[in-house]
Order: sequence, then C-alpha cells, then structure tokens
Amino acid sequence: MLAQVDPAIYQAQVIQARGNLANAEANLRNLEASIATVQAVVETNEGNIARLKAAVYARTNAQRVANLTKVGVLLQDQNVMIM
Repeated sequence: MLAQVDPAIYQAQVIQARGNLANAEANLRNLEASIATVQAVVETNEGNIARLKAAVYARTNAQRVANLTKVGVLLQDQNVMIM
C-alpha cells in the first residue's frame, strides 16, 4: 500500500453538507409559512376593501333615497324606512 486516504475529512464534509441541507429545508419551510401569512393578509385586506365598498354604496344609496324623498320622488324599487 502506497497511501491511505483518511475518510474523516470526507465524513466531516458529508456531515456539513447534511447540516446545510437541513438548514436550507428549514429556510424553505419558513419562507412557505411567510408566504401563507402574506396571502392571509392579502385576503383579509381584500375582504376589508369589499366591506368598505359595500358601506360606501349603502351610505350613498341611503343619501340618494333621502334626497329623492325630500323632493317628493318615491322609488318603487326602494324598501327603505326613513325616520
């Protein structure tokens, strides 16, 4: 035998590579969780926008009905009680 390769160096590299892989997989899971969180925030914001649009529409429509009622115009399609 002329030379013998010490496997400890290569075993350490394998262990380090496995550690790097585990770290990368953990980072991937964290990023996926972050994406899910951001998607939930976007959906919440979209819901809030829809709610606000509905509130603006309701307020505008109520004002329109009130204005028409003031001038004596009754709308047949309105079922609104004005107090």
